[in-house]
Amino acid sequence: MTLKPLILLASLLFTAAMCVGIAQNQEAELSRSAYKRLQKAKTAFDEMDYSTAIQLYRDANRKEEIPDSSKIRLARAYIETNDHNRAEAVYKEVGLDNLSGDDLYYFSQTLRYNGKYIEAGQAIKKFIEENPDDQRAKLWENKDNLAQQLLQEKNIQFPK
Repeated sequence: MTLKPLILLASLLFTAAMCVGIAQNQEAELSRSAYKRLQKAKTAFDEMDYSTAIQLYRDANRKEEIPDSSKIRLARAYIETNDHNRAEAVYKEVGLDNLSGDDLYYFSQTLRYNGKYIEAGQAIKKFIEENPDDQRAKLWENKDNLAQQLLQEKNIQFPK
């Protein structure tokens, strides 16, 4: 009699394990297909085939959420194809707090290109704080100081 409940318990555990295994396998399958799409997009990006990279990243993003690193490459591909409005939208989706290094710099330049100077100033300020030894940061600090000096000479208040 004690053997029957043990067999029943073992069969229930086996069935549960099989169900979990099947679910994990389906999830892994989905991740593998997304991974392949993103790898193709990255290869196209690395080969400077930006139009193809854009299509592949957008296709992958339609099917599921892609990582920020892929979104950043998508934004850079948009910049390379002179689509600064879409680049800005993608960078904003990633968020200023999730950008660093060159990505911050490119985001600030995209905002500046799109005429959003105050937002560009916020992004370049963060870039300068995080990269004080970068030559681009030093150039921007000098430009900012020069701009403030010129505005003061003309008695114009510069927004902070």
